[in-house]
Amino acid sequence: MAGYKTVVKWGKETIEISLDPSGGVSALKSELQARTGVPAERQKIMPKSKGLWKGVLKDSCDLGAL
Repeated sequence: MAGYKTVVKWGKETIEISLDPSGGVSALKSELQARTGVPAERQKIMPKSKGLWKGVLKDSCDLGAL
């Protein structure tokens, strides 16, 4: 599994994960749910860097295109 090292901030906590674009948004949310305890349906993922995507990450987004 080739992944990209990704840093997610949750409150004051910083979480490092290995993001596999082929897994899609649902895999990312599942990993975050396992690490934070926040249910996937309650998660709102937003980029800190400009140019990735605009607003909240949609479940239908193709992470491979990013």
